[in-house]
Amino acid sequence: MADQSSPSWPGSDSALVDSGSHRTMSLSGWVDSFPLDKDSSLQIRRDTAGLERVFYTVSLDSVFAGSSARLVALSALAEPSLDEAAVRSSLMGHVSRRRSLYRGIAKLPAGHRLLMANGKLVALPDGSELDFTAEDTSLSLPVAIERLRTRLEDSIEAHFTPGRTAFLLSGGVDSAVLLLLAASIGISPLHAFAFGIEGERDSGDLKRAERIARLAGARFTPVLIQEAVFPERFTSCVLALEDVVSDTLPLMKFEFFRHVAAAGYTSCVSGLGADEVFAGDPRHLTSLVPPGTRMGIGFGQREVLRRQFPEWTLPAEVRPAAAHGLEVRLPYLSAPAVQFAASLPHDFRVRDGVGKYILRELLSEFAEPDVCWQPKVSRAAPARGATTACREAWRTLHGKLLEIPERWGVSRETLLALLGAVSGSEASPGLEAASRQLMRLSSLRVLSSH
Repeated sequence: MADQSSPSWPGSDSALVDSGSHRTMSLSGWVDSFPLDKDSSLQIRRDTAGLERVFYTVSLDSVFAGSSARLVALSALAEPSLDEAAVRSSLMGHVSRRRSLYRGIAKLPAGHRLLMANGKLVALPDGSELDFTAEDTSLSLPVAIERLRTRLEDSIEAHFTPGRTAFLLSGGVDSAVLLLLAASIGISPLHAFAFGIEGERDSGDLKRAERIARLAGARFTPVLIQEAVFPERFTSCVLALEDVVSDTLPLMKFEFFRHVAAAGYTSCVSGLGADEVFAGDPRHLTSLVPPGTRMGIGFGQREVLRRQFPEWTLPAEVRPAAAHGLEVRLPYLSAPAVQFAASLPHDFRVRDGVGKYILRELLSEFAEPDVCWQPKVSRAAPARGATTACREAWRTLHGKLLEIPERWGVSRETLLALLGAVSGSEASPGLEAASRQLMRLSSLRVLSSH
């Protein structure tokens, strides 16, 4: 079991330590260079949750490391170009922990350190990974709820800057708990933002978000996003992510954060991380447990936190926000909250098939049952377009794929078939799969041409 005394979760340092380093800063991120020397004190640490991505390469007897794969390549005097094997893997929906999409640029996995060992550059686990399979069975549910409440209140208070920090509301459990706890400990002023699609002002998510804000005594701002902006924002969003986009959720968040930043905020409190830390999607977590083993839900949590969360879920929120100068603050990923969650009895996390059980019980002190016990629903969706103009904008964007040479194992005939599949009605067979694949391919086109 890993040492749980000092995990490098967000809030602790992602330190770069070397007396010979030279750091370059830009709006796109940071890059450091270090002499490649067996006696070098080089030590780069990526936090366990993967809040900040770290890329690196070796060139000209130096190690170049930074938060942007493109910046690292440029700093190493290399023209950024996509790696064929990484591209093919991404088109299959795979996300690598160690390999970026760019040729020769590696990725430091979350919870790892990059250092010189025996004259070689190596990436090693830093011992901060928590064992979610352990259980403190001495805890009663009321005591556990009170301890969790205290830890979250402390974390919320530490993450709030009056007048500069907004709260994000999804209408779901996670963000509701944070806003209502903030109100209960007297944090003010409270301003909550929620997003939805134009024409869906009366959606269940937005209505619940408004009710939650009203319960907290918070100012509420719904951001209604027009689908027509998704193709317009596509290039900027892909460049911010430095990764493929396969559904509209990152695009919605990119546009949403633009509105939050325009309102004068520099940071926002998000409920991201609660699903992973408190087992919000039991069916998915159970599917990750190796067949024939006795490992429970905690194994699935550990796998999601090790792979999916730092490499896709977290960047899809943090990087679009950063593109607009916003820092996403994550109380559920504070070290005290995560350590406590990792020790909870499994039936405090999942009970009768319902995930985040302890969070729902905590929320029931403030909100009505339909808010506390609502099912987990994904907001990710393929790009379809509700209007003719929007569908035409997507076809124009994806049609640019026909202007480039055949590559990545995708023939012109395959592209034409994909474009044909998204040209019909919303009920067309294969529409969703074709839309996702076209978004991946268009993402790669953007990355390869910038």
